[in-house]
Amino acid sequence: MNEYPEELRENPRPLLSLIGMNQLHQTITKGFQYIIRPSNEVESKGIVPYSFTTFDSPQDFPNLNRNKEGRDQSSSSSSHLSSSHSLNLSTSSSPPSLLSNSQLNSSPLSNSNLQLYSNNNGNNEQPCLGIIKGKWIHKQKNVIPSVVILLIQWSDEDPSNKSPSDIDIINSVEILRKKLKGRNTKIILGLVQKQTTMDPSYDERLNPLRKRLELENKSVVYIDKSSITESVKRLDKILPEFTRYYYHEEARRLKKEFQRGNSPYPPQNLLNPPASSSSPLHSPHFTTINSSSPSLGQSSLGSNNPPPIPSRENNSNSSSLQWKLKQEIQKVKYHFKIAYLAEFRKDNRSILKYYNSAYSSLKEITNLDPKIAEKFSVLEIKTVADIINFLICKFYISINNNQEAINQFTRHIRSYKSMVGPSSLEFLHWGWLSRQYLVFGEQLEGQSNYAFTSISTYNQMHPAFYYQPAAKYAIQRKSSAQKVVKQITSSDYYASLDDVSLKAISTNGLSLDKQEYVGQNSEEARDRISQLIGEETLSLQESIIPHFTKIAQESIYNHSSEIITLLYKAYEHYKSKSNRMSLYTAALIGQERFAMGKYDVAKKWFDRIAANYREEQWWSLLASTLSYSLQCAKELHLVDDYVNYSMQLLAANMPTSQQQKQEIFSNLLNLTKEDSYEIFSESQMDAPVIVPMEYKSSLLSAKVQFTEGTFYAKSQMAFILRLGVHFPLLVQFSELKIEFSDSSYNSQITNESELSFQPNSTKLFKLNFTSKERVELKCTRLKIRLGSGKRSILFQWNVEEWPSFKIEEERNNPFVERTTTRVLAYEAKLDIAVIHTPPAFINEYYYMEIRTKNQGESIAKGTITLELVPPTDEVCFRSLEDKSKPLGDIVIESVSDGEEFTRGFFFHSSIPVHRKVLIKVNYETTTNFTSQSEKTLELPVLSAFNPSFNFFTSNFTPIQSSSSGITVNQPFFLSVELQTNSPSPLSLEGTKLLLNDNIASLVGESKASEIAPSVLHTDNRYSAWYKLLPVSGGESVSLGSIEMRWKRSNANGPDSSSILAVANIPEIKISSAPFSVKFDVPAVGVLGSPFRYGIDVYNHTNLLQDFSLSVSENGSFLYSGNRQLSSFSIHPNSSFSIQYNLLPLNAGRQALPAVRLTSKRLNKELPQTKQPRNVFISPSKDLARHV
Repeated sequence: MNEYPEELRENPRPLLSLIGMNQLHQTITKGFQYIIRPSNEVESKGIVPYSFTTFDSPQDFPNLNRNKEGRDQSSSSSSHLSSSHSLNLSTSSSPPSLLSNSQLNSSPLSNSNLQLYSNNNGNNEQPCLGIIKGKWIHKQKNVIPSVVILLIQWSDEDPSNKSPSDIDIINSVEILRKKLKGRNTKIILGLVQKQTTMDPSYDERLNPLRKRLELENKSVVYIDKSSITESVKRLDKILPEFTRYYYHEEARRLKKEFQRGNSPYPPQNLLNPPASSSSPLHSPHFTTINSSSPSLGQSSLGSNNPPPIPSRENNSNSSSLQWKLKQEIQKVKYHFKIAYLAEFRKDNRSILKYYNSAYSSLKEITNLDPKIAEKFSVLEIKTVADIINFLICKFYISINNNQEAINQFTRHIRSYKSMVGPSSLEFLHWGWLSRQYLVFGEQLEGQSNYAFTSISTYNQMHPAFYYQPAAKYAIQRKSSAQKVVKQITSSDYYASLDDVSLKAISTNGLSLDKQEYVGQNSEEARDRISQLIGEETLSLQESIIPHFTKIAQESIYNHSSEIITLLYKAYEHYKSKSNRMSLYTAALIGQERFAMGKYDVAKKWFDRIAANYREEQWWSLLASTLSYSLQCAKELHLVDDYVNYSMQLLAANMPTSQQQKQEIFSNLLNLTKEDSYEIFSESQMDAPVIVPMEYKSSLLSAKVQFTEGTFYAKSQMAFILRLGVHFPLLVQFSELKIEFSDSSYNSQITNESELSFQPNSTKLFKLNFTSKERVELKCTRLKIRLGSGKRSILFQWNVEEWPSFKIEEERNNPFVERTTTRVLAYEAKLDIAVIHTPPAFINEYYYMEIRTKNQGESIAKGTITLELVPPTDEVCFRSLEDKSKPLGDIVIESVSDGEEFTRGFFFHSSIPVHRKVLIKVNYETTTNFTSQSEKTLELPVLSAFNPSFNFFTSNFTPIQSSSSGITVNQPFFLSVELQTNSPSPLSLEGTKLLLNDNIASLVGESKASEIAPSVLHTDNRYSAWYKLLPVSGGESVSLGSIEMRWKRSNANGPDSSSILAVANIPEIKISSAPFSVKFDVPAVGVLGSPFRYGIDVYNHTNLLQDFSLSVSENGSFLYSGNRQLSSFSIHPNSSFSIQYNLLPLNAGRQALPAVRLTSKRLNKELPQTKQPRNVFISPSKDLARHV
C-alpha cells in the first residue's frame, strides 16, 4: 500500500494557510492538538483535523488565481490545458488547432482512430490528453487552502512591537484576494495582541477597517499571546463552517461545469458528417490519430506516411463512438473530483455516490469498444480504476462495512482481469493484479477492529485470502518478464550497463505531483536510459524491441524478493489458523527460494512441510516436495540427505513413474562405483552413507525368526532371516551382517550369488548354532552393504526396536517373527517327589519328606530351597533336629545316575490358610553344567476340630447367646460338641474347660473338667455338658475357653508329641435380675410315693421386698402345703423357703403344679415361675433305679 501516494493513502484534511507572524505558527498548530472534539469528528484528543501551510507574508503566498477561461494559474507554464477547458464539447464548426508531436506523444489516449475534438464558445479545440490530472489531487491536498488566516500584530504594551497601519492591512488582504481570485477560499483576520479584553464588534478601530475589507464579524478573531490555546478554541469554532463552505462550493462549481459541457445528445455534425474523400487531417472538423504506432502511447502524426482515408460510414460510426467516449471520460473526471472534495468535508453520501459513478463510467469506456485494449493505454485505464477502487474500498472499510468492500473488490477484479494489453508488456498486467490483491489485503489487515480467531480456506474476510493470490500473480509476472527480458539482456548495449546504471532507471510507485495524467507513461526512465546509452542507440533499440524502456526497467526488478514478501504475509496469517493453507504457502516459499538459488533455506522449508505431508499421507504433494529436496541436497553436496530423499522417492506409495524411479536408483548405484563422480566428487564421499531402515519398509523388508522361544544349553538352535528387495533394478549387495546381543553368535554373508536380488524378490537366510551358556539372546542389528569402502551405502535395521513376537500369515504359511529367544541352563533330568499326608493342622509340626531321583548325569553338588508363594514373615519350615530353628537350604551331596536323595523337615503354621510351597533344586553335574528344577504344591492348613457351643436353661430349653435367657445366679447348661476336619483318625487325649472368674461350675469343686482319651474318625462327634452358674452379668460376657489335646493316631513322623488346641467359648448376654427363684425337685419320682418340692426365693436388692404366692391345682399330684400366701416379706440379700409334699397319681412325664410368685413392689410376676416344669414318675422303685 506504500506504493500509493500520500494523497490517496491518508484521508484528506482541509488545508489551512497561516500567513504572517511566523513565530506563532508552530504554537497555533500545536494548539489544535489540545482540543477535544466529538467522536464522530476525531477519534481522540491529539489528532488535528486540518493540515497547514505557512508563509511569512502575503507576498510569499503562491498565485492561485483561476482565470476567466477556467485555467488554473497555479499550474506550471509547461502543463497542458486544464480539464475544465479541454473537455468542453460544442457543436461549433471552428476548426481545431493541431497539437505538437510532444503533446500527442505524452497521451496514450491519443493512440486512437477516434476523432476527438471539442469547442468552447468558438475557442480553439484541444484533443483529450488524459483522464485524471495527477497534479489536481496534489494541489487540493497540499497547495490550495480552504481558509487563509492572516495574522496581524494588532496592539501590544511593548512599544517596540509596532502594529501595521490600516493601509498595510488592506493591502495585504487585497494581495491575497488577487492571488485567490476565482476561488471560494475564506480569509480570516487574526488580530494578535497580548490580552483580549473585548469583542471584535466593539473595537472602534476595527469596525471601520472591517467594513472597508468587507469581512464578516466571525471572519475577525482576536488571538491572545498569553493564552494561545483558548484563542485556538475560538478559531476552531468557525473553521468547520468555512472549510465545508469552500469544498462545497468547489463541488458545485464542478457540477455546473460538467452540466454545461456535457450535452445529452451528440452534435448534428457527428450524426451527419460531410462526405469527403480526403484525409481527416485536411478536414476542418477532425483530428485523426492512428493506432498503428509501433510504440505505446505515441502518435502517428510524426510519421511521414499519411494515415488511411476512412469512408463516410466509418467516419459517422467513429465520430459517434468518439462523442460517447468523451462523455464518459468527462463523467469520470468530474465525478472523481466531486467525490474527492466530499472527503474533505466528510460527506459520506456524496463520497460513495460519485466514486461509484466515476468507477462505472470508467468501466463504460471499456464497454464502448471490445478492442479498447488495443486502442487505448490499458495501463492508464487500469491505474485510474485502481485508484478509484482503492478509495471506494478504503471508504467501506472505514465504516466497518467489509462485505461491501469485498463485493467492490471482486467486481473490480472481474472487470479488469481480462485487460492484459500487449503481449510484450504482459508482465505489467500481472504486476497490476498482484498489487490489487496485496493492497486490499493490507486494507483489511489495517482496519481498527481486525481480530480473527479462526479462518477457513474460503474466508474472504481474512487478509491471507488476498496475500496468496497477490503472490500467485507476482509469480506469473516473473515468468512473463523472464520471457521478454531475454530480448534486451542479450544485447551489447544492455551488457555494458553496470548495476548502478540499471538501478538509476528504476521508478518507485505512483507520484501524483510528477504525473501530468494518472497512469500515463513517464519520460523520466527513457531520459535516464538515453543519457546512459545515447539517444541514437536508444531509438535504434526501440525500433527493434518495442517497449524497450519498460522491459529494461522490468529487468532490474527484484521479483523474488516481492514474491517471498507476499508469501510470508500469507504464511504468517495461515500458520496458526489453517494448517493446510500454511503448508501450501510454505511450499511456494520453498520453491521460490529454490529458484533464487538459496538451496539451504529452501531445504529447511521443504523438510518442514514434508513431515506434515507424510503424516497426512498426501503422497502426491510429498513426492513433489521430495523432488525439490533431492535437488537441494545435490546442490549443497549433502550425500546423506541425497540418499535419504532418493530412498523416500523410491517407496511404493510414491506416485512417481517407473522410469523416474529407475533413474533415481541408477544415480544411487553410481554413488557406489569407484570411477563415477557425476553427482558427488571423491572428496565429498569420505565415508559410507548409513541409512537407518524402519521396521516396515517398502524397499527393503527384513523379518527375523528364532525357530523356538527357548533352547537348552548344548542343543542345536536355528535362526532365519527373510529379506525382501523391491528396488526397480537388479541390485548386487556386497555384504550382509547379522548381530546378536552375544557377539559370539554374530554372522556374516559375502557370497555374491546369495546377495544378488532381482526386482521384487525375496530370499531366506538360515543360520544354525550350537547353544552355549544360559542367556537371553536377542538379534540386535541387521546390516546390508551396497558398494564397498567409502563409496558404499549401508542399510541398517535396529532390531531391538521391533515387536518381539508377531505372526504373519502369508499364503497360508505362517512366519513367526521372533527377535528374542532364551538359552536355558542344561536340561534338568531330576524327579522331585514330596511325601506327606495332608492337610496340615494349626500348631502342628507337620512332617514332610522330599525325594529326588537323578535321571541324568551324576550330580556333584546342589541345594534344595523351600519358599512360600507369596512370601510371608512366618517361619514355616523347621529343622528335624530342633523344631524351634528355621530350616535353611538343604545341601545335596553327590548323587549318581539312578540314585535318590531324601530329606525330611517340619512345616508349622499358626493360622488356617492355604500355602503354596515352591521347591527349587539347583545342582551342578560332574561335567560342570548347571541346571535347575522346580516343583510347586498346594498345602492346606486347617484347624483340627470344629467346636460348636450351645446354651440351655436349667430345664433344657435352648438359649440364644444374644438373648437375655441367662440371668445372674440362675444356673444354665453349656453343651460342647467337637467334630474333626481330618480325613484320618485323630486321638483326642482330653479336654479341659477353663472358666473365667465371672462364672462358676456346678459340677465338682474346680473350674476345670477333664475327660478320658478317645479316637475320633471323620464322621464321629464328641459332646460334653457343663452346668454353670453366672455370678455377674453384662451385654457380652466372656465365659472362658476349652482346651483340646490331640495327636494323629497313625503318625509316621519322628515327632509323636500331642498338640494343644484352644477354642474360645462365644460371648453371651447375662442379665442381672433383682430376684431369683430356685426349684428343688428330684430327678425321678415313684408312683404313689410322696416327695418334697422346695421353692427358694432370693432377694438380691438392698430393700425389703413383699411377695405373694399362689399354687394352681394339678390332677397329676396331690400336695400338702400353703396353696396361697397373700403376702410374705424377704429382707435385703436374704431368701425365703417354701416346702410342699407331692404325691404322684400318674406315671410318666408329668407337669409339676404351677407356682406363681408376684413382687408387690414391682406388681409383676417373676419370670422364673412362668416357665413350666416337669418331672418323670416311675411306676415302681426298681425301675426308678435304672432311670
